[in-house]
Amino acid sequence: MYDNKPLWVAIFHSFSIYLSPIILPLLSFRVEPESVNPDSDLYRAHPEWAVEVPDKPGVLMRDQLLLDLANVDVQNHLIEVFTKLFASANISYVKWDHNRFISNPYSRSLPADRQAEFSHRYMLGLYNIVKTVTESFPHILFEGCAGGGGRFDPAMLAYMPQSWGSDNTDTEERVKIQWGYSYAYPLSMVGAHLSTVPNQQVERVTAWESRASVAHFGTFGYELNMMELSEDEKQQAAVDSNAHKAIRHLVHHGDWYRMRSPYKSNWPGWMCVSSDPGASEAIVFGYQRLRHSREIVPAFILKGLDEKKEYIVFQIPNPKQKRRFSGDELMTRGLTIPFSHDFEGHLYYVCEVDHYTKVIATF
Repeated sequence: MYDNKPLWVAIFHSFSIYLSPIILPLLSFRVEPESVNPDSDLYRAHPEWAVEVPDKPGVLMRDQLLLDLANVDVQNHLIEVFTKLFASANISYVKWDHNRFISNPYSRSLPADRQAEFSHRYMLGLYNIVKTVTESFPHILFEGCAGGGGRFDPAMLAYMPQSWGSDNTDTEERVKIQWGYSYAYPLSMVGAHLSTVPNQQVERVTAWESRASVAHFGTFGYELNMMELSEDEKQQAAVDSNAHKAIRHLVHHGDWYRMRSPYKSNWPGWMCVSSDPGASEAIVFGYQRLRHSREIVPAFILKGLDEKKEYIVFQIPNPKQKRRFSGDELMTRGLTIPFSHDFEGHLYYVCEVDHYTKVIATF
C-alpha cells in the first residue's frame, strides 16, 4: 500500500457512494499489501512492523518500506484489512502487486540468532496471507505481480492462477521472455498483453499483428488506452479478442511444442496442438527478428500432428485464405511463412479438413 488504510478506504467509499451503479458490477483492484509509507497512520501506530534494522535509517523505495510478513501480527492485520475490503463490494479481479525489493532484511519479531530465517519466513507469511484471502473469495480472479515478473514463483500457482509476465511488453523481448517461461510454467498463467507503441520500455515500434500474435500465448489483454485508438485499431482489437476466444482452449489446454529458439535462430517459432488423440487442431506462431536481403527463410517444421491426416492451414483471422497439407508434409517439409520486415510475427491455425466448416464461423 502506498499509504495508510484510511486513504484507500476513503477512495473506495467515494466510488461506492457516487459511482456504484457503474463501478460495482465491474470492480477491480490493484493492491500493494506488502509495503508501507513511513508517513502513514499504520507506520506511526506500528513502526515495529516495518522491515528496518534497529537504530539505522530505513531504506526507502518509491517512498515505501517493506512490511514484515514474517511477523504473525502483520499477517493477521493484512488478512483482516483485505477480507473486509474484498467483502465490501462486487469485486471480480485483484492484482496483488509488489514493487520493491527486500533491503536491510530484519524482523523485530525474531531474536538475533534467528535473523537468518527472515527471508524464508517472509515468504511463508505471504503464502499464509494469500491462502487465507483467496480461499475466502474463490470468485475473485487474483493475479500476482512484482516489479513486472518478479513474483513468478511456482508456489504462488497454488493461490493465484495467473501472474504478470513482465512490464516489458515489447514484441521482440516478449518472444524471449515467454519462451523462457514455457520451461517451467503453463501458458495459461502468463500475463501477456498487446501494448501501445512506441513501447514504453524500449521505445520500439512493432506492428499490431506482431504484438497480438505473441500476446495470444498467455492470458491475452490490452495494455493501452482504448480511447486513443483509431477506428481501424478498435475494429482490429475486436477481431483479435474474438480470435483469442476461438483459440484459447489450445493455449490453456493444448500440448506445447517449441520449434526454433529465439536465442539460436532469426526465425523462432512455437505451437500448441489439441490434446485429443487425433491432434485435430493447432495454432502456430512464426516470427522474424531481423530482415536481411537475399536470405531464405527456413520452413517451420510442425510437431505433434497426425501424419496420416489432411489439414487446412490459414493465417488468423483469415480462414478463407486457406492451404491444404498432409500432416506428414507439415512435419517433414514444414510450413512456409512469408516475412517482409523486422520484428514480424504471424499466427496460423491448423485443423483437420473435416473440422474446417465448423471452425470458419468462429473467426
